[in-house]
This record gives sequence, structure tokens and C-alpha cells, in this order.
Amino acid sequence: MRVRPGTDVDSPRSPRCYITTDLDANQITAFHPGAMNESWRLEVPADGGITIGVLAPDGRDGMIAHADQFARAKIPFIFDPGQAMTLFGGPELGKFVEQATWVTVNDYEGKLIEEKTGHSLEAIAAKVRALFVTRGAEGSTIYMGGQR
Repeated sequence: MRVRPGTDVDSPRSPRCYITTDLDANQITAFHPGAMNESWRLEVPADGGITIGVLAPDGRDGMIAHADQFARAKIPFIFDPGQAMTLFGGPELGKFVEQATWVTVNDYEGKLIEEKTGHSLEAIAAKVRALFVTRGAEGSTIYMGGQR
């Protein structure tokens, strides 16, 4: 990797993602978070200027800190674990669900969150205003108010 003149060699780099897809559409993804690992240094302002938040894939410590900050400031937020799902165990994912207002996952992430937390999607949905599960070509499933 070439370093630009005047660049601090030890500073965090931009996140990078490399996706290899075979002829059957199977994918292998390699991801380096780079500067995302420093996101915990940023704080969610609690001055009332933010009315809704999104907690999406980021550095592990940043996601934990920002969920706590949203919850303390009583800012409703969407929890979208995405590719960061593998960074967390069941208790941590369960805490995110407890703190979140809405949860959105794809079908694969939905299975993972069930396995890791030991709770069904219906049980997870009962803890939030709505749970959205995208299912590719089959559309989406929305769990809300005890209905699917």
C-alpha cells in the first residue's frame, strides 16, 4: 500500500471491503473496519436536536457506546446489525434489542439473532415497536403489535 505524502502512517485507514462472488452467486467477503474502530470517540448529542437514530454496522465499541447514548438520551433508534452481527454474542444482541425502538435484519441475520439470543423472531418483535425481516425476492415480513 502506498502512503500519500504528508499522511500519518499510523493513522487509521478507510474501511475496505472485498467481495468475491462465484458463478453460483456464493460470496466470500473480507472486511477491514479501518477508522470505524475509532467511532466510539464520537458521541451522540443529547441536546434534543436528534429525533431518531440508526445504529448500523460500525466498530464494535462504537455500536455499544452509541446504543447506550441513544437509550440514555431517549432517542428512538433503528437497530440494523447487518454484517456486524458476528461481532456480538447473544447477551449483547439482546441488549441492543432492549434498547432499540425498531429492529431490521435480513432472513440470514434473523436466523442468527434467534440462534444467538435464544429468542424467536416473535419474542424479539414483542420487545420493539416493529421488527422488519427482508427476504430478498420473497419480499419482507413485518412483525408489529403482535401481528405478522
